[in-house]
Amino acid sequence: MRRRVLTLTAALGIAGVAAVGAGAGAASAAPDAMVRVAHFSPDAPNVDVYVNGTKTLSDVAYPTVSTYLKLPAGQYRFQVRPAGAAASSKAVIDASSRLSSGSAVTVAAVGALATIQGKIYSDDLSAPPAGKGKIRVIHAAPSVPAVDVGVANGPTLFRGATFPSATDYSAVAAGSYPLQVRAAGTRNTLLSATQAVRAGSIYTIAAIGGFGKPVRLLPVVDAAGMSSMPAGGVATGAGGTAPGSSGSAGAGALALGAGALLAVGSGVVVRRRRSGSAAGG
Repeated sequence: MRRRVLTLTAALGIAGVAAVGAGAGAASAAPDAMVRVAHFSPDAPNVDVYVNGTKTLSDVAYPTVSTYLKLPAGQYRFQVRPAGAAASSKAVIDASSRLSSGSAVTVAAVGALATIQGKIYSDDLSAPPAGKGKIRVIHAAPSVPAVDVGVANGPTLFRGATFPSATDYSAVAAGSYPLQVRAAGTRNTLLSATQAVRAGSIYTIAAIGGFGKPVRLLPVVDAAGMSSMPAGGVATGAGGTAPGSSGSAGAGALALGAGALLAVGSGVVVRRRRSGSAAGG
């Protein structure tokens, strides 16, 4: 296996993550950061994820997305190794990030194995406007060109999304949307999906696959209504477990929450299409 070590250093300071269950007496307490891990490298094997040197997720399969995990603000080192590899072996991805209080991020492995890279996406978990939800797109399919994403016979929500970028979030009214992923600047529909959007919920739709895996859309619930803690989830039921190990306070907190991977209940039906037409917005 060719291993390419990539070091990312990011100062992440997203504000506006909703405080859940905080009373007036806790106003002076700084909120934790939240982080989740995504395995979007289509031809990479299962991996182990280390946080500050402690194995936190084991045997994570493509295309797993972990739950959000609460960590105190601070500097963290995320390392990814092939599942079962020694902790002393060279990491495939080595990402160091300073997580600020109240921030939320997705740490993702993207690209084919030969050119695998780590990406850190900022997640906006602030509450949507009343009666609306929020959606965004992560373009994590290396073999797919730039795309536009819009509603069939409706507006174009996102234009020119390129690998491996993430769009901003867009607020949309609650309802069911027949989405189309089109080659950028054209009416050629590459993928289509029906996405249910609930008021108060936040969604990421990841375009994934290639290199031997089907190109498809993976819907992930970032927050299922702001009355509950943002959860994240995975649509495949793929593996990823948290071993019982001790370590630093931050890594230990991550391990406690990492074992549960949630099935996404977003009511998404995905269809691949060779060609088609759509009305742009």
